[in-house]
Amino acid sequence: MDGVMNQHQLCLVKCVLFSLPLLMIQGAPTLIDRGSHEPQTGSLEIKWGTSSPNKIFEGKLMNLGCHFSGWPLPHEVHWYKDGELITNGTEGIYHSEDEKEQNGETTLRSTLHLPSGHEEQEGFYNCSASNSIRSTSYEIQMIYQCISKKIPTVTSSEIAANISSNVTLSCRIDYDDYCPQELLWKFNDKPEPLPESGKKYNVELKDTNTKCQKEFILSIFDVTESDNGTYSCHWLCDYENATRAAIDLKVVDDLQTGVRGRF
Repeated sequence: MDGVMNQHQLCLVKCVLFSLPLLMIQGAPTLIDRGSHEPQTGSLEIKWGTSSPNKIFEGKLMNLGCHFSGWPLPHEVHWYKDGELITNGTEGIYHSEDEKEQNGETTLRSTLHLPSGHEEQEGFYNCSASNSIRSTSYEIQMIYQCISKKIPTVTSSEIAANISSNVTLSCRIDYDDYCPQELLWKFNDKPEPLPESGKKYNVELKDTNTKCQKEFILSIFDVTESDNGTYSCHWLCDYENATRAAIDLKVVDDLQTGVRGRF
């Protein structure tokens, strides 16, 4: 019976094999027997993240968060804003990590702490991490919430212009997601607004260095004596009281001497 196992030997081999945990074949996930409390190797996932899009309010602190699950957990998390790596402590922004049990598994929580809110913080934030199996990331869009004062302002309440010249009048207008719904220029408080385009007038709205304000501009061409008077920009919204700002236009024969035209 050389080379042939007897029944006792065969039974012994089978019993030993089936009592061992399943072991990892190189490149495949590690499995363990059900009685073990050791973690299983699994792909890295985002368990939770701050809702997106989200809002930034002036002067209010804001924390952004990403929770990662999987094994092994990553050693660190990188945060980016608009594709640029955020270095801890840059402009008062820093991030921290800690581990916490969540629904029976260990998660790595990363928190990005933003300083008091301001418009420059608006943008796309991304948290990214890697373990030995894969990399994963999560994006959060942050939108700055404008605080509108709803009052047009002017840099000068009086402007002088030569006869036959062109002149530009400007109001600075506060903007948000809802207001204003209408903008108008009027002359000497006449009920009808000035036309938005033509040979005499042109009205336009221009962006400024902040999304929360715009320049509302009235251009007057070939100024004559009849253009002397008060021009007002009107800000209208259903949810707020209408407001205005006024500019007095003084038409002169010569700006250097200040001699006014004959009216």
